[in-house]
Amino acid sequence: DSVRRERTSFGDWYFESLREFPAEHYLRLDVDVKVRHVPVEVFAHDFDIAIAKERKGTMNNGVVFVKNREFFRDCQEAYWTRTSKDNWNDIQVATQMVIDDGRFRIRKLDPEVYNHTPDRPGDFRQAKLVHFSGKKDWFGR
Repeated sequence: DSVRRERTSFGDWYFESLREFPAEHYLRLDVDVKVRHVPVEVFAHDFDIAIAKERKGTMNNGVVFVKNREFFRDCQEAYWTRTSKDNWNDIQVATQMVIDDGRFRIRKLDPEVYNHTPDRPGDFRQAKLVHFSGKKDWFGR
């Protein structure tokens, strides 16, 4: 059953949808991620979430392996109490804050394998998940 709920912000919808996803363990991907090889081996490890770093050292929400959905409750709280709640970046900032708080077991993944971006130098052949992040020209405008 799906339930329609009114959301006060995109951040609320985002974090609540991750908490309410109907699976015990799951892989959350952005729509611009191509799966080259299914990375089932990640779930063999012990973690609350597993996530890859971006170039600047922050984690990227485009690829998140989830074993503890309560992580996103803390993210939503950080979003409301510790960010300006303005845009997508605040969702990433709130997530990074909760990672940095150290309350959850975070498995940091190799971005070249689990969140490879084509503009990054490196060996594309080892990439299991390719993330075409950044500005999109979806409609050729």
